[in-house]
Amino acid sequence: MNKELNKVEIRSEEVQEILGHIPPKIIRSGIGVILISLVIIIGGTAFFHYPEILQSEIVITTKNPPINILAKQSGKIQEIFVNDADTIEKGTVLGIIENTSNTKDFFFLKNQVKEIETFVYSFDTSKLLIYNKFPELGELQTPYLNFVSAITEYLNFFELDYFNNKIDGINSQVQDFSVYYGQLIKQKGILEKQIQISNKQFLRDSLLLQKGVLVEGDIEKSSQSYYQTLLSYENAKTQLANTIMQINTLKQTVPDLELQSLETLKKLQMQVRETYQTLLSSIKQWENKYLLVAPERGIVSFTGIWNINQNIASGDNVFTIVPLEK
Repeated sequence: MNKELNKVEIRSEEVQEILGHIPPKIIRSGIGVILISLVIIIGGTAFFHYPEILQSEIVITTKNPPINILAKQSGKIQEIFVNDADTIEKGTVLGIIENTSNTKDFFFLKNQVKEIETFVYSFDTSKLLIYNKFPELGELQTPYLNFVSAITEYLNFFELDYFNNKIDGINSQVQDFSVYYGQLIKQKGILEKQIQISNKQFLRDSLLLQKGVLVEGDIEKSSQSYYQTLLSYENAKTQLANTIMQINTLKQTVPDLELQSLETLKKLQMQVRETYQTLLSSIKQWENKYLLVAPERGIVSFTGIWNINQNIASGDNVFTIVPLEK
């Protein structure tokens, strides 16, 4: 049987014709299925309707959507600096909500604080601009006065020059004591010679007393003179020792004063920087509460009819900025 199968030529025309011929029954069945499906779909369109128009809500936005400027503090509109439909730059102040600060004083203070920043971080007094005390800063008065006080103390540190003056005074005292010490050395040398003389006189008088030339009263005078000179000599040595101690003590105070001066200077500098940062933070908070500022360049639009002294509530949309294409 296997030998007979091997004799069949698969690539013969007769075999290829049998294998490539599709039975007519399968073709008729496929056409029937497709026809029935089309009839069902066409018939279904009579019962199932798909609306030609769909109704829905949509939100149309631009590439740069409008920005609403909301009031963050309730109160009256104190000032308005722009008009409706004005083209404004980023950072433009549009208006101010009522507060206890004078507007001109605030803006002058803000500009001055920026200019004084160089001094705060370098402490180069040539960069320190003259500042004035503002009468109407409202909530900013306390942090501003603290900053002014810190600068004043820093400048007074150099103007009074307390530590250097004290060090100079101590060095002057050291020099005076050194001169005094030199005088004591000379006195000590003189007293040493006087002791030698008094001792020789005492010895001579003692020999004369033994020979009967002098009486006891004479020898007592020599002895008294010798011991008085010896006592003066010992006092001079004591004064020399005390003078050396005073000179050393004064010299030791100089490094202590220099260290105190450095520590005080660093403390004053830190105080200036801390009060400066506090003032900057207070200004930022004040701006956030009372200033209405444009966050982008664009066209300003009034969302209502706003007038000076008109009341607004926190969260009210005061202005709208339509950003311009960049």
